[in-house]
Amino acid sequence: MGELPLAMQAAMLRVLEDGSYQRVGSCETQQARCRIIAATHRNLEQLVAQGRFRQDLYFRLKIVQKSIKPLRERPCDLTLLIDQFGDAMRQKHGLPTVQLPPDTRAALERYRWPGNAREVRNVIEAAVLCADGAIGLECPPPEVTRPPETSTEPVVAGTAGEGLAAVRDYERQLILGLLRKYRKVNHVANALGIARSTLYRKFAELAIDQSEFTQAGHDERPIARDGIH
Repeated sequence: MGELPLAMQAAMLRVLEDGSYQRVGSCETQQARCRIIAATHRNLEQLVAQGRFRQDLYFRLKIVQKSIKPLRERPCDLTLLIDQFGDAMRQKHGLPTVQLPPDTRAALERYRWPGNAREVRNVIEAAVLCADGAIGLECPPPEVTRPPETSTEPVVAGTAGEGLAAVRDYERQLILGLLRKYRKVNHVANALGIARSTLYRKFAELAIDQSEFTQAGHDERPIARDGIH
């Protein structure tokens, strides 16, 4: 909600006031009967003071408020999410039962989860794809299973460059895990839902030598480049 542009905020206010709205590209006014549940991680009062959020919309939305603690402060919810996403991802990819050993579960529950539920879902999906019957400690990205820091120094947010490096490292670990599991490039591409040409480009970008994992390095050859990306 805090990211809505001012023009969209005005449209939202009209819906809340009298239920009227217009579809994109239409001049005909429609009526809606609905309840609005808005969520944001932004400080709306601060945005109002900065002129970036309409004050009238803020007070119109401010009827029932509830603050939700971050996932790291809700261990019971985390346990449920891990199990729920694990089962959902297994069904999504048509996989048989995937076990979650105690040491991997303990590592997942120990991690701080700065991305909350979305991060849990993505990590579990990647781990399920990399698993071979059981989600070992090598399946989730390394920062998730890394032992907790013993230092009492406060955690400082990384720079954008560090964040990009972490994403690339996660991507590399995911591809390596799938190569170890399937041993065939086309199977890895299918698991990731991307074209083989895209996967070969990822090999080059992430310095991955797929011949170390494919069978003797002979049964998988790069497809001819046609200049289309």
